[in-house]
Amino acid sequence: MIKTNLIAQPKKFKVPVIFGLDIRMFNFKMLFIVWIISYSPELLQKFYFSVELDKLNNKIIFHKKELGKYNKILKKNRQLKKKIEAFTMQANKLKERENQVLEIIKQRTNPFKVLVKLAESLPAKVWTSSIKLNGDAITIDGLATSYKSIGEFIDTLNDSIYFSKTIRLKKTESITQTVNKDEFRVEKFEVTGKIMRFD
Repeated sequence: MIKTNLIAQPKKFKVPVIFGLDIRMFNFKMLFIVWIISYSPELLQKFYFSVELDKLNNKIIFHKKELGKYNKILKKNRQLKKKIEAFTMQANKLKERENQVLEIIKQRTNPFKVLVKLAESLPAKVWTSSIKLNGDAITIDGLATSYKSIGEFIDTLNDSIYFSKTIRLKKTESITQTVNKDEFRVEKFEVTGKIMRFD
């Protein structure tokens, strides 16, 4: 006797073959892990550079704040800078004067003795209104009661070792001066010369 099973049996699922590859041979867990690993470097790089970028931004903000502080300090100290520059300029001028004095001392051109001799040489009727020194050149402006007094003054200076006959009358002029309502005629003169020695 032949037995026949008439109950329908479920058909087995036939795994498709793609491009000649049976997908049953693939380990999907391993594929997922490989996919994660393949994208991990890019994600890590983005995270790393994002952190570094934040650090750089924080440093930039910090330095900007510091720069702002220094600018405020510099602004406050501008007046002090001007004072320092003025002080430096004044110090340089004083240094120049010091050098000039040292040069005079070095060259022994102190006119003290010359001026003493000049004062001693003034006749009774001659007086000076100004004495100008320019190096070894001398100019004397003054007044006298007569031409004779001017001549005596010039002769006395020329006989001294300080002028050695270099004093000359440059110009003279007769003028009238009033003293206590009395008028007097005097001679205004200018003499020039050269100082031959200072000691």
